[in-house]
Amino acid sequence: MNEIFDLIDDVIRRVDLYKTQELDAEKRRRLDKKVPDGFSNNKMLRISAYVIAYSQNANSDRVRRVLDSGYFDNAFLNFNVEIVGQLNPCDIADTYWEKIKDIYQVHKLFYIVFLARKINRMSRPLSEIFLNSDIPKESLMIKI
Repeated sequence: MNEIFDLIDDVIRRVDLYKTQELDAEKRRRLDKKVPDGFSNNKMLRISAYVIAYSQNANSDRVRRVLDSGYFDNAFLNFNVEIVGQLNPCDIADTYWEKIKDIYQVHKLFYIVFLARKINRMSRPLSEIFLNSDIPKESLMIKI
């Protein structure tokens, strides 16, 4: 077990040796994040959908352009959980895929709709479950 910790310490030393001011700034930015007020199910769906968009080896720059374009938010009606849960992922693909295809996998549309349906069936808001858990609150914030 000590070997693993020694290897981790070596990685940290190497990073410290080559780190830049930008890395320090990014580290500070991430550590300063706090859970936002009004952490609703709609916000949870949006955050999760963005994470899904970046998943499965999608090109980060291309995904960022898609997300910045607004087409992704439009495709999911600005992430209103009740409405998204009623959507048909095939209809989203038919209407928006050419504009959002840089998220890399069309089945991600299904995952997002399926997640909205799951959130709708929960007895308590998803945000309440996270906020009342033992997860450190700083870990819950993802800036989008």
